[in-house]
Order: sequence, then structure tokens, then C-alpha cells
Amino acid sequence: MQPNVTGYTFIEHTADLGLRATATTLPDLFIQAARGMYALLGQLEPGTEPVEKILQLQAPDTESLLHDWLSELLWEVDGNGRLFDALEFEWLDEQHLTARCSGTVYDTARSERSIEIKAVTYHDLRIEKHDGIYQVTVIFDI
Repeated sequence: MQPNVTGYTFIEHTADLGLRATATTLPDLFIQAARGMYALLGQLEPGTEPVEKILQLQAPDTESLLHDWLSELLWEVDGNGRLFDALEFEWLDEQHLTARCSGTVYDTARSERSIEIKAVTYHDLRIEKHDGIYQVTVIFDI
């Protein structure tokens, strides 16, 4: 009997998507990176149930802090359905942040997700400052 040679197989493939954020201050850079990540997710429509959360994070360096910030916000969307449209830092330095995040549980019936972000990566994650402008490129595993 001849083996079946018609068909298909799945192979593993790494697919990534990234964004570049710029700002004049470090807090604004973190906020722009978060807004960019939200935009990558697609058209998430705010719901009517208000939510608020204080995020407190600590990391060994600023890049890790940004990574953890975006990862927490991604978890809030995927794990809890929370979409924060107001992000305000009470404290942010190179290794610590405290942020007040407020928004709503997003309306899944009216929302259209473009992609599913699996994770925020450390790939080429480096915050740079030139001529008073902060810049970062963030790569997401999709």
C-alpha cells in the first residue's frame, strides 16, 4: 500500500510584530508604547463597566520595567478583559513604577481583534535617548 502523499502538515514558525514609540519623557514613552500595543490588538470598544487598578512594578533595569509594564497591560486585556484608556504615573524611575490605570471592561460584542499577541519579547528591546527624545522598539510574539 502506498503512503498518502497528499495533504499538509503544520510546522513551527516564529511570527513577530513590532512598534516603535517616541516621546520627550520616560512616562510618556511608556504610555505611547502601551497605546501602540493596544492599537495592534485591533478595535477594542470600551464597555460600560468601569475599572481601575494601581500597578506597582519593579525590575532590574528600564527595559525590563517597560517589558513588564506592557506584559501586565496585555494580561489585563487577555485575562480580565480590562482596557485602560487613562494611564497616569504616580512614580516612574529606571527600576520602579506606580501607575493608576482606569478604563472599562471592553465590549467583546462590539470589538474586533486584529491579532492575538502571545507575549512581549526582549528581542532588541532598548530604550535610547537622543537630543531629548526617548525612543524604543518593542517586538511582540504573535
